[in-house]
Amino acid sequence: MFINIIDIGGESTRPESKIVDENEEWKRIKTLLLNVKKISKSTLYP
Repeated sequence: MFINIIDIGGESTRPESKIVDENEEWKRIKTLLLNVKKISKSTLYP
C-alpha cells in the first residue's frame, strides 16, 4: 500500500469550528511539515 497524498491542515473542518488565521495554522503544522520534508522523497523530478 502506497500513500500518494497526505492532507495536512491546522484548521478544523468540523461544523461550527472557529476560523483560524494563517499565522495560527502555520504555528500548528510547521514542525510536522518540516519533519515530513526531511524524510519524504522528492516527487518533483520522478
